[in-house]
This record gives sequence, C-alpha cells and structure tokens, in this order.
Amino acid sequence: MTLAALDITFDPSDRAEPWRFAPVAGPDPARCVIGRTPEEAERLLPRVFNLCGGAHGAAAAAALGRDAGPDAVAARLAVARQERIRDHALAVLHDWPTLFGLEPDRAALGRIGGGAADRRALAQHLASGDPDLAAASAADLDAWIDEGASPAARVLARLRQAAEPLIGRAELPSPTRTDFAAALHDGAPPMPRETTILDGWREAPLVAALLAREGASLVTRFVARLLDLLAGLIDAPDPAPVPAASPGLGRAWAARGLLAHQARVENGVVTAYHVLSPSAWNLAPGGLLTRVLTALPIGPNTPMLARIAIASVNPCVPVRLRVETPEGALHA
Repeated sequence: MTLAALDITFDPSDRAEPWRFAPVAGPDPARCVIGRTPEEAERLLPRVFNLCGGAHGAAAAAALGRDAGPDAVAARLAVARQERIRDHALAVLHDWPTLFGLEPDRAALGRIGGGAADRRALAQHLASGDPDLAAASAADLDAWIDEGASPAARVLARLRQAAEPLIGRAELPSPTRTDFAAALHDGAPPMPRETTILDGWREAPLVAALLAREGASLVTRFVARLLDLLAGLIDAPDPAPVPAASPGLGRAWAARGLLAHQARVENGVVTAYHVLSPSAWNLAPGGLLTRVLTALPIGPNTPMLARIAIASVNPCVPVRLRVETPEGALHA
C-alpha cells in the first residue's frame, strides 16, 4: 500500500480505545518510471516526488547507478540539504509559532533565499548569538529558553509549558539496511522502526544530554530539527552521513528522515521501482506517531498536544485529526 494520508480520530469518551487510525491508500507514483531508461527515470522522479525532490533525486541516482563521481554525488546531496533548510525554516519561523499562538517571523524567513552572509545572520537570529547550539549542555538550553531572546527559544518555552518531558515520549530503533531491504521487498515495514531528523543528531552533546535526561521527548525532537536548520545555515558538516549505496538501493536524508529507493534495471530499462518514505515507518500501524499520541494524557488539552506531537514527527503525507465531542466531530 502507498500511504497517501492518515486520518486520526480522538474520542475521549472511548476509554478503551480513544485513538483510531485510518490509513488512506493512494496510487504508487514510482510506477511511472517502469519501462523508462535510467536517465529518464532520474529526471522524472524528483518531479513526481516534489515534496522532497532533492532528496528523492539523490536516492534515485544512487539506486539507478547514475552516480557520476564524487562531485556529482556531493552536488545532489547539497541540493537535498538546501531543501531540508527551507523545510525546517518554514516550520521554525512560521508553523511552530502559529501552533503556539505566536507571530510568525516572516522577515527572517525571507533571508532563506539570500547569500551566505544572510544565512549566517539568520542562524545568529535564531540562536540569539552563537549558532552552535549543538555543543551546549542541557542546562545551557534551559537557560537559553528561559531568556527567550530568539523566536526559536520562545517556541520551545511554549512547548515546555504545554508538555512535560514524559508527555508524548516514545522511541523506536532506527531501521537498518536489512530492515530497508525487507520493507522495500514487502511493500511495508516488517516491524516498528522510526526514522526522523533526530537520528542524525543523537551524538551531538546537546541531544545526547537531552536523551539522557528526558528521552526522545517532544522537546528533544523539536530541538533536533532546530539544530539541523542551524547547521545547514552556517554550512557546518552534515551530522548524518548518507548510508553507502549498494546495487539497486539508494538512500538520502530528507527533512523528515531517511528515505530509500530501490530499482531493478534490465536491458537498459527500469523493470521495477519502489520508494520508501520516512512516513512509511513513522506512520505505520504501531509506529512512532501511534506511540507518541497514545502516550499523551487524556484531558482538555489533548487535541493541542496531539497537534504538537504530529509536528514533532513531521509527516510527509497529510495527517487529518478529528476530535469527537458531545456536540459532534471537530477537525483540529
């Protein structure tokens, strides 16, 4: 099944099963390259999967055997990273403030398209100083949030007020190469795994300290995404190296996690092609989003916490949340 959307219903009156998940199936876009040459497929796939087209392009090139040397690989990965920066910036400067009732920082968002100086200035604006937050301690982060001198700090302050560390905490192992191969073969993950931008930041001092203190909390997940944005803005080394390609299999980091492409080429044409998005893992039955939502306390604030939880997972397909009330269903 190709996941096109996920419908979630929260019914607080149902004490046995307050959360219901209904995956929505859609057509498989990857089938459009069957019968085409690898060159045609490489050009077409980033347009078909245009949400994270750069990352899909990098994974497709590797899967199709189209890597034309280290310079070409580096260029593709640079495009994918710029895409991550734009996605993160939109979240940090617009979507997250809106979620927490703050004003979006549209002026700062406009700097994304500028040169290196503009981007470094944006990083300093987001960090209210040194953009190397990854080297900070958990206590440093707490003080930075309390100071509230940057838009990102103010968002995290609202998040801390809304959700204690244990609320919505859930964690699964990252998929291995064997897991990817099995999922691509079967068309669905064989077991619960997660792949999010947090994976690449686990060794950073700040994230390691947060994981030790409060686990994979909502705050930890938001912080990892902020760090990925800051690192991209100042052109710091990418903390998450792309796994090595193998014949017919290519992977690349997107803003939402690690995606994979698998290709079979026979007699110069593509005869089979499969794509596995991060949401195939994170939104799977019993997967990360299910576990995060079912870890939320049931009460008046649950719908708001659910929206925060969904933002922390950052799905790549629409997730529609419906809340059942005595007056009828509301879309949250």
